[in-house]
This record gives sequence, C-alpha cells and structure tokens, in this order.
Amino acid sequence: MADKLLHRPLIGLTTAEIGHHSLGEPPLWGVRSSYCAPLLACQATPVLLPQIQLISELGNLVDELDGLFLPDGTDIDPALYNNPEEDKLEIVDRVRDQTETALIRWALQSKVPILAISRGMHMVNVVADGTLYQDIPSDLNLPTEHRKQPVAYANLVHHGHLIRLEPNSYLQQLAGHEEIWVNSMHHQAIKKLGANLKIVARSADQIIEAIESSDPDQWLMGLQSHPEAMLIERWAQRLFEVFVQAARDYHGEHHH
Repeated sequence: MADKLLHRPLIGLTTAEIGHHSLGEPPLWGVRSSYCAPLLACQATPVLLPQIQLISELGNLVDELDGLFLPDGTDIDPALYNNPEEDKLEIVDRVRDQTETALIRWALQSKVPILAISRGMHMVNVVADGTLYQDIPSDLNLPTEHRKQPVAYANLVHHGHLIRLEPNSYLQQLAGHEEIWVNSMHHQAIKKLGANLKIVARSADQIIEAIESSDPDQWLMGLQSHPEAMLIERWAQRLFEVFVQAARDYHGEHHH
C-alpha cells in the first residue's frame, strides 16, 4: 500500500510544433510549462511525447505510461471527421493529429486515464467518431463570448462565463457545485458527440463544455476551458489531483 501511495505516475503529454523556423530547419516540439506544473505539484512525472506515426514508435515507453494528457493547440483537420474545410478554419497540424489519434486509440483500448483540454477534448471526440463546429461565430449565432479578446494566453487567468454541470457527473462531484466559472479561449466546439462519451457540462448557450466516458472502467475528462491557468480555483486543483490519483491507481492495477 505504501508503495502505491508513493509511486509517481508517468503522464504522457503530447507536444505541438512551436515557433517559426528558417527554411530547411526541422520543427521544434514542445508544451507550455503550465501543463507540467500541476502534474509535478501532484507528485506525477510529465513525459513529453514526440510526434509519431505509429504507437510502436514509442517502443517500451508506452507500456510504462500511467496516464495521457492532451493539451490545447491548433485546429483539427476536418478530413478526420469527414467535413470539408470552411473559410474560418485556422492552422492545422496534421502530424500532431496523427500522433494524438494513435495515442487516444491506444489509451481507450488500454483504459489509460485521459485528461483532455480544449483541442484535446476535440481530438477525443473526433477519434470517437464525433464532429466539430469549425468556427462558432460563423456556424452559430451565440451570445456568449467563447474566445475572449484579445486572443492571448494571459486572458486565461480571467473568468469567461459560467457552465452548468450535470448532476452526479464526476466533474460535478469534484467541483461540489452545480455551476462553476471557467475561462474561455476557443473558436471551435463539439457538434456531434462521439461514441461512448457523455456530456457533463454546457454553457448557457448550450455549447458542450465538458465530457466524460460512459464506460465506468475508463477515467476520462475533457474540458473546453483551461484549468491549468485557473489553479486558484479549488475545482481546478482537484481535477489534477484526481487525474494523478487515477493514473496512480492504473499503475497499481496494471504495472505490478
């Protein structure tokens, strides 16, 4: 029991192409430190994953991972959910799409705990055969400002709007409230929900703000907001605590 409590679970964290490159320079892959900090605070070890084509390219590493963390990023290629590109579609990263598709399929098959933020939630939905609104202002006439202006990461420390949590959902249980304030920095959203997923939070204008798995054996939390930038809120702290504990439990059940 003591060994289980002391174990630092390994959390696979997907990376994005970052920065601007000179002609011929290979891409840089990285992730914001704000995603690593809450994992480290909860005694977990973030493992930054390179962009890959096949899960087998990670070799034995994949067998050691106790959780998968999918952060925010660029738009998702609409071809993945059989839609044509619309005018307001922004930058896509098809290599990252391929990497995260492979990792999500592996994690769902292996019942590895998954925490998915913003784009990450969209990727989970797409891999589960769901679809997306490519641009909320163009596709929907909504009163809520889902992308706070100006578009800057610094704005994520501010509240954007309230979301209502589904009673008896895991998110509602850890938050302890029927409504919570969240930040908001997105122009895409879930349209058709993917298979084996359930909606656990919506904004007042009915945008899907959080999802969980309908499989009781799969710990999965997808959030449209950015809890890593709102750690002053107890619910955001609790989210990372329970994710890391789920990863620790997974390790105890599968790696001994």
